[in-house]
Amino acid sequence: HSLRSGRVLGLAAFFGLLTLVGGCSGSPETSEQAEVSTGSLQVRTTCFPVDWLVQRIGGSKIERVNILPSGEDPPFWMPSGETIAELGDADLIVINGAEFERWTLTAALPVSKLVDSAEGLDLIHIEGATHSHGVRGEHSHSGTDPHTWSDPRTYLAQAQNVHAALVEADPANQPYYDESLESLKADLEELDREYTRVLAPARGRHLAANHPAYGYLARRYGLDIHSFDFDPGEKPTDEQVKEFTDWAPDGEALVLLWEAPPTPEVVAAFPSQVDHVVLDPLERPVGDGAYDYLIQAQSNLEILEELFDSPGSGS
Repeated sequence: HSLRSGRVLGLAAFFGLLTLVGGCSGSPETSEQAEVSTGSLQVRTTCFPVDWLVQRIGGSKIERVNILPSGEDPPFWMPSGETIAELGDADLIVINGAEFERWTLTAALPVSKLVDSAEGLDLIHIEGATHSHGVRGEHSHSGTDPHTWSDPRTYLAQAQNVHAALVEADPANQPYYDESLESLKADLEELDREYTRVLAPARGRHLAANHPAYGYLARRYGLDIHSFDFDPGEKPTDEQVKEFTDWAPDGEALVLLWEAPPTPEVVAAFPSQVDHVVLDPLERPVGDGAYDYLIQAQSNLEILEELFDSPGSGS
């Protein structure tokens, strides 16, 4: 069995990133490290993807706090009543939307302060049976696909929604927000060009994923990714493995994308010709170290480029 994993960036990746991010004003802090700025606009965010956008656009002109505790999974986290009540003191409450933070669908939040960054996007709707695995218990992946940020251009549309909200709430600082958005736009458009180049050989390939986390990426770059419900920490049943092998195209090298490294026991449950590839879903920091969307996306690009340019990749 082969297992490719997301790895700590070396010097080559670091210098590659300098080219990619160009005018980036610096990596955002994690939610635990967020520092109060000198600005007066109080902004609260609900997950990493929108927190990163708010930091890049709002910068020093706002005071932002990501209310999601470290290590919590946004779709399954439920804030306390006290936390929800405290959100009323903020000027803006920015959510990813697309049903990512499920608690926002029922919580009594002030509509005038709520910014749904996915508003107006062409969202993907998926169907999936209810199942149970891992610590999440019984759940279903059916409904709206919330992983909008996996496609840089869809993510840019979210950034534009965040920008519009900041300008409306704080028009005096519009020039700053405008400049920040232009810098972010340049970074995301360059990332889009890199994805287009790296993923061109993958068009027409049949790929699999352990979770429907790459739908927007697949749609943007013409990929065929079939999602299963495999837990990286739980050995799949014989029935699940049979479903996977029955799906697999005859004679084609099999690639299975994982959001997190599968255990050796999980890897051993699959046919030996399966190439297990860990691709960061760019969803949330793991641990307390620095975490930046562009850096992690660059790491993903290097993994994908190696995968589709390597001998036997089928490219």
